[in-house]
Amino acid sequence: MRNIRPYTVAIILAGGASTRFSAEKTKQKFDIAGISVLRRTLLAFDKCDAVDEIVLAYRTGEEDFAKECVADLNKKVSITEGGKCRAESARRAFECISCRECIVMIHDGARCLIEDNDIKAVALACYESGAASAASLITDTVKRISGGLIFDTLNREELV
Repeated sequence: MRNIRPYTVAIILAGGASTRFSAEKTKQKFDIAGISVLRRTLLAFDKCDAVDEIVLAYRTGEEDFAKECVADLNKKVSITEGGKCRAESARRAFECISCRECIVMIHDGARCLIEDNDIKAVALACYESGAASAASLITDTVKRISGGLIFDTLNREELV
């Protein structure tokens, strides 16, 4: 018997202003070896055979950049202007999905180092349990403070 997976949509949120990034342009517009961060993110999802459709929520005023980034992708692609906050951008992207019965994965457009096996692992976990999130164990020491004093060191093996 053939195993048929659910229709799977990747929503890529790229509507942020990158205010903590402290640069003249947003993170998604930075180039790595001649390819923008956002385009690299989109290419990762486009090449993944666990993804059927991509919806991009772009930053207000960056429609032309968004169109350049999705040009010649192989998957079904929709773009929409993002909202004033992440939740509103996600809502607008959900409205663009072509299929009403599907698995939806949401990814940050500025996180371009996502790998195919990670996308597939999250998709598979969604198929099996209904929801999933990618995460990695942290390597830095994390301290809990109160009133400016350290009172606890958190166990890294329990944090992602």
